Amino acid sequence: MTTLKEQAQHARQLARKYIALGFTIVPLGADKRPVSTGVATNGRRLSFSWEGYAEQRPTEKELAAIFSHDWWSEVRGVAALAGAVSGGLVVLDGDHAPIETARQHLHVLGLPDNYQWFNPSGSGDGWHCYVLCPEWQQDKAVVKRDAIGGGHVELRWKGSYTAMPGSVHPSGNVYPGDPAVAPQGVTAAALAAFYEAVTIEAAAAKPSKATTRSS
Repeated sequence: MTTLKEQAQHARQLARKYIALGFTIVPLGADKRPVSTGVATNGRRLSFSWEGYAEQRPTEKELAAIFSHDWWSEVRGVAALAGAVSGGLVVLDGDHAPIETARQHLHVLGLPDNYQWFNPSGSGDGWHCYVLCPEWQQDKAVVKRDAIGGGHVELRWKGSYTAMPGSVHPSGNVYPGDPAVAPQGVTAAALAAFYEAVTIEAAAAKPSKATTRSS
């Protein structure tokens, strides 16, 4: 059984790894929510305030303050913010969706079958695919559509975050994968085509042309 000191050291190492790969990170607690930073005078739980970094990366001074905080022993994972603050990160989250269906269409994104940023989800029932697409735009932080074969696929963009490989899922599973390099860049057209290929078309959920315009 690991000690609190060892847990804190592992969490910091994981966070530094993803910062080095170009991501803006969010430290997560055991419930996959931003780690608790304390309790307000009214008794409400305070959490890591990530919203301020959705538009702008933390400064070196802010990062130093984040890493020196005493709540790292409570951190069980690291998430990355989608969007420009993480190099144009877009995350496709196949929640309860068949992984083989998605794998069969990775070529649409120009990705190999063994793409290291395509992995089973932490729950073991679904998948995650991380790509870089700085030109991507969508009106909502998360667009969701039913997946072919069951479940649904969320397309995560600016204003959302996703747990990264190496983090601990609330079930106790560890998110699979240990990517050594940043995700691959793809075009907005390829991203839209992949989303079309793995989901069931529905007018209400379909990204409009405006969602894939160049920024």
